[in-house]
Amino acid sequence: MLKLSDYLRPETVFELGQVARTDALTEVVEYVLAGLHPRQKSQAREQLRMSGAGTEVDIGEHVVLSHVRLEGIDGLLVGAGYRPAEAHLGTLFVFVAVPEVAAREYLRLLARLARWATEVRVQPASGVSGVHDLLAAVRSFDENWA
Repeated sequence: MLKLSDYLRPETVFELGQVARTDALTEVVEYVLAGLHPRQKSQAREQLRMSGAGTEVDIGEHVVLSHVRLEGIDGLLVGAGYRPAEAHLGTLFVFVAVPEVAAREYLRLLARLARWATEVRVQPASGVSGVHDLLAAVRSFDENWA
């Protein structure tokens, strides 16, 4: 069974400030692309520019997903930025670079992310306050929702 915690880890999730949606997605994209070859970065940015907001999908109330097909990588590249909110879960912005060979894995990740975002209510009394709490909620989901 695919686990969200295999993709959403301390090294792949960072906290965003109170930025606008488009700025949040841009930060996450740049975070994921940082270690790639300049040609791959350029290819990914061009694909995103050409498709505009067409690659953005709202999953439930608290997750925004964007993706791009990218050649020359061996597996999924996943990164996320978490924008906390005071009264509720906040918003998780996820970006995935998908090579052709990992299309099936991407669909499984998407299904798992959708299940977490729509079926699990992660709202402790004080709310989820940051990345640490968010990642704990993801691990709990993996353990309890096989």
